[in-house]
Amino acid sequence: MNPAFPTVVTTETVAGLRFELEMVADFEQVLDHYVATANERVERIPYYAHLWPASRALVTWMAERPALWAGQRVLELGCGLGLPAIAAARMGARQVIACDSHPDNGIFLLRNAARNAAIVRVLTMDWGRPALRVLFDRIVGSDLVYERPMIEPLFRGVAQMLAPGGRFILADPGRPPLQQAVEHGNARGFRSELYAENDGFVIEFTKL
Repeated sequence: MNPAFPTVVTTETVAGLRFELEMVADFEQVLDHYVATANERVERIPYYAHLWPASRALVTWMAERPALWAGQRVLELGCGLGLPAIAAARMGARQVIACDSHPDNGIFLLRNAARNAAIVRVLTMDWGRPALRVLFDRIVGSDLVYERPMIEPLFRGVAQMLAPGGRFILADPGRPPLQQAVEHGNARGFRSELYAENDGFVIEFTKL
């Protein structure tokens, strides 16, 4: 169960879209809790409790291309607070699923989806071992490759869940593994295109 940490509700405006997001008031307090109580099988770092800048870059990129989302099946990986998933739902996606490996993530995402009148299904899942049979037209994610070993499982999962001709959109603040992620995607047969946004970089991978 998600511990009862004090929360705050903030208003985020990204590319002219207004969102209300509930998040923990003190990230360090939450981090200390998980370090002290989590067992070895549970991800200890509560990334879900914080809004990361690359998610803003991703939503900005999405908002500039509304035709990519209307009527599409969309999956967000490593969703955290779920800002891109909520944005996709508000831009007309016909199905949105947001997943994260942290078992306490879901309650924050569901609250935030409700606050923003968005229908988003929440799933606890390791993207390297997909638990979904549906193929998605769009897969999105932000801040997913902050360590090099994360790249191969990420693209393995994406390759399994992305429909032919589908697009995987990855946002990142520009960490060193990003270039390696681009090279890995290209080697797997994706076509990639890089874009610069105010809060980071966005790479569009198209499954050929």
